[in-house]
Amino acid sequence: MNLIVEDKYISEMGEFLLNEYTELQDAIERYQDILLGLLDQGFMEGRTHDAIQEFVDQVSAFGKMNNTSATSTGKKYKMYCDQYISKLDDADRNL
Repeated sequence: MNLIVEDKYISEMGEFLLNEYTELQDAIERYQDILLGLLDQGFMEGRTHDAIQEFVDQVSAFGKMNNTSATSTGKKYKMYCDQYISKLDDADRNL
């Protein structure tokens, strides 16, 4: 049985995932900034203010609790792709 693995494809997917997760993190941060702007300039008090504040706090706490961000997740996926290629190359050398 022959197994053919496209190293270039795996490497490209690692880069793709890194870029997409980095963009996701940027979007999350922009979204949080917008919500904080709403709190500062739009909803100064009241139930809507409190609900938005709670949401912002939960999003922030989730990232801190898991000690992760979308960018770090993308970096991990890229690392997994790179390691996969490296392990296959090592296995090829041992044959």
